[in-house]
Amino acid sequence: MLTQKLYLVRHGETRLNACRLMQGSSDEPLNESGERQAAALREYFLQQSISFDHAYCSPLRRAIETLNILTDLPHAELHDLREREYGSCEMMPVSSVPPVPYRDYFSAFGGESDEQVFRRMDSAMREILAQPGSRSILVISHGAALRNLLAGWSGIEEAPHTILPNCGAALCIFTDGRLAGISRLYPPQG
Repeated sequence: MLTQKLYLVRHGETRLNACRLMQGSSDEPLNESGERQAAALREYFLQQSISFDHAYCSPLRRAIETLNILTDLPHAELHDLREREYGSCEMMPVSSVPPVPYRDYFSAFGGESDEQVFRRMDSAMREILAQPGSRSILVISHGAALRNLLAGWSGIEEAPHTILPNCGAALCIFTDGRLAGISRLYPPQG
């Protein structure tokens, strides 16, 4: 029986996150708070004796910077791990769009639907899980992309494990290629 642990992490905070703007494909670096968040998560992983065989991230700068703080492992940047495309809604205040789930809302503005985001994220994860020697895998992605993936896998739109704060982490366990469980790992739920 093959057990694989997939550690899904949302990148650390950026200036646009702090300003509560729809960041999307904007290539924003981490701010100081985001760097501290990533350092705290790295410390958590060390304290819990969590290590990784492989590491993957979105090609956006905030994800790469988060990964580089979390681990020294060589990594692969996968285009399908990028944040949701918001179309012309990118850079708008989060308060100006409807609450999640968005479903097809952004499609009217040239962005992606929830289903499109889920399909590309699920495909990327299946590719990652198929790599030889992958038992403990670190993946750095984005809030909306991870929410769609986790909601799709669990069948629950809004659960604590589907909405991750900056540098929040979820643990997905796969047994023989089948999802066996999802839980919010960090920050611990109080």
